[in-house]
Amino acid sequence: MKRVLRYVGEDREIVAMLQKETRASDWQWTELRCIGQLESCLRRRNLSRFPDHLSNGVEYQRWLRDRFSPIILELDFDQPGAAEVVRNVRKLDSVASVIVLSRQSTLTSYAIARMNGATAFFTRPLYDLKALIEAIQAAFEANDRWERTLVQM
Repeated sequence: MKRVLRYVGEDREIVAMLQKETRASDWQWTELRCIGQLESCLRRRNLSRFPDHLSNGVEYQRWLRDRFSPIILELDFDQPGAAEVVRNVRKLDSVASVIVLSRQSTLTSYAIARMNGATAFFTRPLYDLKALIEAIQAAFEANDRWERTLVQM
């Protein structure tokens, strides 16, 4: 079953690299242009409730994977409100892994992202996607552990 990843940003190079990785992995991704689109998507998803009747485990698994999908945020910490973006995403989705990509490779931008709920931080430009892919895979593995626990219950 496919896994879902959400990307918010406008870097066409990252998009191309993610598309290439998607073909090689068992995951798909949704590209959102602005944080407003992500927040709207998360609000809609939060309004949906757990399905009362699931006909099989596949539907349950699909619901879980959509619910706990990792998010990649491309942020410019020189812009006012960047820290609030991470904080607002965490308020709307407190369980999703939030991975931040930023052109600011400062300790301050790292600390701001981390303190506001980011689970990983990468500086741009990315010449090698390996570390980013590993962070995405780690987020999926954490979700798998929770999924196995919920299935056991």
